[in-house]
Amino acid sequence: MKAKKFIPLLFVAAALSSCDFTEDCDYFGWLRVENNWQGYNDIPSSPDRNYALMYSDDKGYQGEYSIVPNLEGIPDTVTTRMPMGGARVITFTRPNDVNNDGVNDEDPALPVSNMSQNIKFKNLENYDKATAFVDYYADETGSHIAEPGLFYLGQSSTNVKFEDTELVMGPDTRNQIPVLQRQITKFLEFRFRVGKDNPSLPNVTGIRTSLSGIATELNLSTGEGVPESAVTCNYMASKVPGPGDPGYDPENPSSDNLADIQYKYQFTVLDFLGRFEQVDNTRNILTVWAQLDNGEERVRSIDISSYLANFAHLCMVARIDIDVSSDNLNLGVVFSEFETGLWEYYNIGKK
Repeated sequence: MKAKKFIPLLFVAAALSSCDFTEDCDYFGWLRVENNWQGYNDIPSSPDRNYALMYSDDKGYQGEYSIVPNLEGIPDTVTTRMPMGGARVITFTRPNDVNNDGVNDEDPALPVSNMSQNIKFKNLENYDKATAFVDYYADETGSHIAEPGLFYLGQSSTNVKFEDTELVMGPDTRNQIPVLQRQITKFLEFRFRVGKDNPSLPNVTGIRTSLSGIATELNLSTGEGVPESAVTCNYMASKVPGPGDPGYDPENPSSDNLADIQYKYQFTVLDFLGRFEQVDNTRNILTVWAQLDNGEERVRSIDISSYLANFAHLCMVARIDIDVSSDNLNLGVVFSEFETGLWEYYNIGKK
């Protein structure tokens, strides 16, 4: 009886040892990805789906795996079987699937996410070419992008060690890789103070602008905008309501700072491309058209690439002084960095 038990054990041992790490054999281990969020102790209550893209240096693309955020302030995880050897991981957020009725397709009981809205993806099977992008379109007011919502992205790499088990390995796996997702989307608000050199000159009644060097594509493996995707977008500034005016929002954290501001607009982008001067249209040229009450429209341009090339914070504010002169416009630009509460107001708290 003992011999009958011993023979199959010898057979199994021989079978395992016959594949002795030669090129003809495939070896695997379990890879546990620990995905964390940058700078948020309280993860938003209706987050997007979170995904991990797995790539083997030797075997190529291994698949896309969804991660449901746990909302517990600890890393979200996913564990999958990976070929032994070098491995690279990209994690990113994606909007919840929404049907035509505005309901979450994946689970009708869950809220619809408004975070990384408008962001689409392509070439995910290729690590170097995996891309997030937004649509670019034109209407009667000019050229525009579908502005991206809040978008998180992370990358990491490791070496997967061999694990001789088919059982799913969780925290006990030898192969664990942390990924810190950082916020990618950039927010910019332009605030316009209008004036004139002397009282006899016409008044400004409206402002429209264009800005070049805006990325419509983002490389997921580098987190940088694709220079060849640079476009020029048009924006229309809106009149700033004061206290007592229709539309005044006392809860807006920027309202207290707008006493001498007459017009403003805000927008989000995947990236500004002013640092890629060798590619056409990547310089960030801001062109301002001012409509005057005498029927004129005056125009002036200024290069703001140096301000945007090193976007130190995810939220920036640009104060633009427009003074009507006797022959044209004078422009002055002052950039300030993050204003407490402004980014959260527009991209998380705002409905």
